[in-house]
Amino acid sequence: EEEGVSPVWRSAAVLALLSGVLVALLDVLGGLVSMIVFMAAALWILNRGRPLQNALVALLLPLGIYVVFEIWLKAAMPRGLLPLPF
Repeated sequence: EEEGVSPVWRSAAVLALLSGVLVALLDVLGGLVSMIVFMAAALWILNRGRPLQNALVALLLPLGIYVVFEIWLKAAMPRGLLPLPF
């Protein structure tokens, strides 16, 4: 029998921790910046071999979500302490 925690559970625990950090940062950094930070950190952990792809996904996916919520659905996202100019 193997001792210790499997890598799958370790990744799950790290993602759970990152999710908690995301929720804590929503009011401080705002929705868009918090999502970008969360995606960049999660992809850096889960997909280490593709830094360019990770950077593009970490930027484009939160921007797409921001556009959908703010423009199309007219639903407010957290602004943060220093709101974005747009």
